Amino acid sequence: MKRIVQLTTYPLKSPRHGGQLRCAAIRACYRELGFEVATIAAIHGTDYRPSDLEGDDLVLPADHAAFDPRLARFIDLQSGELIAADDGATWRAFARTLDRLAPDVIALEQPWLYPAARRWIDARIASGAAVPRLVYSSQNVEGKLKRDERPEGARDALQDDAVARVERLEREAVCHADLVVACTDEELAELRAMDDAPQSRAWIVAHNAIAPFEADPQRVADVRRRLGLDRYALFVGSAHPPNADGFWRMLAPSLAFLRPDERIVVVGGVVNYLRQHRVYRAWPAIDEPRLVTPGELDRDDLVALLGGAHVVLLPITTGGGSNLKTAEAIYSGRPVLATPHALRGYGDAAHWPTVTVAASTDVYRRSLRAMLDRDTPPLPADYASIREEVTWQRSLAPLAHAVSALAP
Repeated sequence: MKRIVQLTTYPLKSPRHGGQLRCAAIRACYRELGFEVATIAAIHGTDYRPSDLEGDDLVLPADHAAFDPRLARFIDLQSGELIAADDGATWRAFARTLDRLAPDVIALEQPWLYPAARRWIDARIASGAAVPRLVYSSQNVEGKLKRDERPEGARDALQDDAVARVERLEREAVCHADLVVACTDEELAELRAMDDAPQSRAWIVAHNAIAPFEADPQRVADVRRRLGLDRYALFVGSAHPPNADGFWRMLAPSLAFLRPDERIVVVGGVVNYLRQHRVYRAWPAIDEPRLVTPGELDRDDLVALLGGAHVVLLPITTGGGSNLKTAEAIYSGRPVLATPHALRGYGDAAHWPTVTVAASTDVYRRSLRAMLDRDTPPLPADYASIREEVTWQRSLAPLAHAVSALAP
């Protein structure tokens, strides 16, 4: 049986955010193929609760001198560098775990732990021991993403150096992998461009996806009744500032184009960022009454909100990879209003009969107004088969084939 070890910087026991969900789905895919799979998550301090951790996870002390508090955006980068440079208990714990697991394949989920994996692999080579194959599974072009996320107008030599380290790390992970996995065709091309010998490794795309779900009609009715809304738009986003930027960029200068009784329901950590945003602060008396923020919801209530939405908003304007929220919205079967960027990795909008695309603020606002004014159109008869394309089983099929083909 082929043994695979995943290396991540977040635990997979109780996946919540997009990276966890993707890596957990990949792990399940490997196990369904009959592989023996273990995961080592290198966790920064108390970023996760002890109950979230699994037996092989490694907690890095948050007060370690290797962590620079000025580089909070680069904790993952610093985690991999810490393990690779350590000569004490941290390195021994990491190396002994890999020794015990004896992987045939190391699956590097994002580039962050490559320095630690490289040190362990080099020691194997020096001792004449068998060396595992390496899979580099990317979720973004990380160097580009770090540059894009830099605050507008900010120039900081320390931050610039950290971005350069990310770019070097990413290139090294690509150039030493036996298999490179990207979320979109565009990002696969960018990763290939980093490699002077792309013919030396395999390349595939496995876009982000979701596990199938169904909204319970009674729960949909209950959620609508609790909210006091029959017709609403829905925006779901994590506590990531670009999510708020995209929302207000596409709906600025205010929500005054909505009628006084119309609402946008906002779910997730993005809520606080929406209210801190300069666009919101310009017209809070207009915007606040048109927002409904029901707070933390369990998965069944979120699915019910999706199932009852008159339109699902995807005002995504930045970021890499392919977005899980896009797959979720497509699978729900509800009308979707998306930016072109929200569809990266999912092909042309014409393929998705529920999706309307608007590239500019004016068109986005007018499209939302029109979608709220009309009744929900019926789904095509074959939509059940169409939406299967955004499930993990379909999206990870190329990965399953490619990993199975790797020689042990």
